[in-house]
Amino acid sequence: MPTELEVLAPTHQSYRGLLLQPSGPIFADERRIGHWLGSDGALRCKRFLTLAAERGNQLAVAPEYCVPIETLEACIFEEVFPQARAIWILGCESLTPSALKQFTASVAGRCTVIHEPIDGPAVQGTYYDAVAYCFCTNDATGNARKVVIFQFKTGPSRDPHFLENEHLKIGSVIYQFKNADNLLGLSAIICSDAFTLPQNRDLCRQLTDRATLVHIQLNPNPRHLDYRQYRADTFSKQPGLSNCDIICLNWARNILQYGHGDEEERWNNIGGSAWYLPHDRCSTHDEEVLRNDSRGLYYALLEKRRHVLLFHYDEAVFELTVPKVVNDGPAVQANTIGPVVSARLTWDSLNSGWQEDNNSPDAGFTELLAGDPIVTEAFAPLLAAEDRLSIERAIALSSGQAELNESWHVVGKLEAFQMKPDEVVYRTTFCSGQPIPDTTLSFSSVTAGANP
Repeated sequence: MPTELEVLAPTHQSYRGLLLQPSGPIFADERRIGHWLGSDGALRCKRFLTLAAERGNQLAVAPEYCVPIETLEACIFEEVFPQARAIWILGCESLTPSALKQFTASVAGRCTVIHEPIDGPAVQGTYYDAVAYCFCTNDATGNARKVVIFQFKTGPSRDPHFLENEHLKIGSVIYQFKNADNLLGLSAIICSDAFTLPQNRDLCRQLTDRATLVHIQLNPNPRHLDYRQYRADTFSKQPGLSNCDIICLNWARNILQYGHGDEEERWNNIGGSAWYLPHDRCSTHDEEVLRNDSRGLYYALLEKRRHVLLFHYDEAVFELTVPKVVNDGPAVQANTIGPVVSARLTWDSLNSGWQEDNNSPDAGFTELLAGDPIVTEAFAPLLAAEDRLSIERAIALSSGQAELNESWHVVGKLEAFQMKPDEVVYRTTFCSGQPIPDTTLSFSSVTAGANP
């Protein structure tokens, strides 16, 4: 009988997730897309997968064009693989048909490889953009088997050079995992797969009804309407038809891209990785919000009554404890806290590994304060206490943005935590070097009490 996945077990027991948000630099041309420094990128991915295997994380995710196929092959040979009931969802570096065939032949006898046919008539394209689902199961005789399922992107993204439009080989299948009870679903889409979901309502509903949907990306503008429209459509449905976690995992901010002839392009991008949850499955209490804040996961409330947890934009590995989408046990056991970051790991170049970083990451507020010594002095006590919520409340009071009622201070009521459909972040304590969205408003005028 196939081994079931813990992520899909509708119990009160939370699962442990591990997400990789790499920093690049990247390489992209007509031959391949992936890490520019192949050995360094491969090492970071290998250490990430080793970490997931050693810690027994039941879900591990790497973003689009991230994991070299050679790294995955080495992990299979070295028995670095998901444990029973766990699954890895790994965006792979661009993958040519010949490389895929070579991988399949190399791991034969150790791992079963599944993908849609690639031996049809010759079509346009040089490489696939693939996500690899890695898990263990049992065959008909009860023997354990390693399995890798490759899913290919179904349509090209747009970039200034139209690389994917010219060189990407297109897939036609999106897989969904379910346990025997058929209650919960787990799927992944790759970047511009999102373009087709608003037009395919049945598919979108299937991927987001009592489900976890992982959206991996290598995207300089993840907030672009075309990439988020499927979320807006999903969130506008009745809650009973859109009870889902959507995990958008992108690369880190300020990606540096190299191309043919070592041409250099700076993206000046945000990270944009985020976890979206329904209105009744995430806490807005100070204790939980501050705990995640201190480890680089920042709260916002989308207009459609969805909670959004935004990941710090810098490179890191995030380990989270995540309640199930549905618990079919007693209602009293339903966990409504939402994902909680248990560890944030950063790259230790000296030891060539991911190490837990217990320091609260700077989210840009310190740099913002540096522009005005008077304001810096005024906020010194709150900065010393590392209380970002009190800072946001102080700004709301001094600028006249606080509502005139007893609950004005509640996180979900503060204007700074509100997120409009464009998904722009308005939190002053989470700007990460990005400009404040309202360009007519300077930070000094806000803290001085000016009316925006």
